[in-house]
Amino acid sequence: MKIRLQNGSVRFRLRRGDAEKLVTQGRVEESIRLCDQTLVCSLELHDGPPSLALRGAQFTTSIPETDARRWQASDEVGLYYTLATGTRIAIEKDWACLEAVSGETNEDTFGRPKKASLSTAKPPNRSPRLDNRG
Repeated sequence: MKIRLQNGSVRFRLRRGDAEKLVTQGRVEESIRLCDQTLVCSLELHDGPPSLALRGAQFTTSIPETDARRWQASDEVGLYYTLATGTRIAIEKDWACLEAVSGETNEDTFGRPKKASLSTAKPPNRSPRLDNRG
């Protein structure tokens, strides 16, 4: 799972295995040792509206389980939410890279969708994409 914090948004990019684990186990996480603490960032499913929580060194993003299950089993590119605070959340499928990137592999990534499906992938009642990633 890749996580990006930028301009009032948090974006998760999930590989196939991450998306499968999210819907079967209800949670995926990444951690990194920073100074004398371990920062744990998790994405989890629940029955309520999308939310963010920061407790100590634990950053948790929660999204509706029904949305995640539908997204994981479909050709949808991502799920997009805007919280009352204005913070945007994006959960997207991690596509195979078109060009080699140092230290990255295309292992366990989603196949790239056809251009036509990208143009129709806008989710209803959600914020627009956070970037124009091709």
